[in-house]
Amino acid sequence: MIKRLFIIFLMSFGISQSDELESTLLGSFGSVTINDNVYNQFSLKPEFSIGKLGMGFDIYFYLDEDGSLYEENWNFSSTENSLKTLVDKIYYLRWGQPLDNLYFRIGALPDITLGHGILVKGYSNVIDYPHVRRTGFDFRYKFSEFNLSIIHSDLKELDAPGLLAIRTDFDYVDNLNLG
Repeated sequence: MIKRLFIIFLMSFGISQSDELESTLLGSFGSVTINDNVYNQFSLKPEFSIGKLGMGFDIYFYLDEDGSLYEENWNFSSTENSLKTLVDKIYYLRWGQPLDNLYFRIGALPDITLGHGILVKGYSNVIDYPHVRRTGFDFRYKFSEFNLSIIHSDLKELDAPGLLAIRTDFDYVDNLNLG
């Protein structure tokens, strides 16, 4: 187990030394209770960006008092479980930055403001994180004088989102836009 953690650390450090990549590596440790059992948690959150593409990962391990891995989060027993395990380790995927003509982010949305913040300001879908892992969607598109913004709090709950917001606006005159 320790060998795996060390290899993951070396891989993230080696990737971060590339000239084309920008990267950040965060880590944390603590304890969690799962099914009335206490586990020590160790997590790494590497973030990488190449040009406009950015990705963040959430690699976490739960170890019991004997040092055994809680394997429910690392379940590769079937195709469905493997897919769920891998998707759960992606913290976010983004293209561009919020002020670019085309921007989107799928996954964790830590601080979202829509328009000038009258209706949505400082929204976050990671308030219950890591207990609840939501996959949000933030999309912004600017075309000439027209702007479109769409926010969805959790793509896993398409029929009952906590937040679904759509805003369109266009520049009417200098320093005045209608939305």
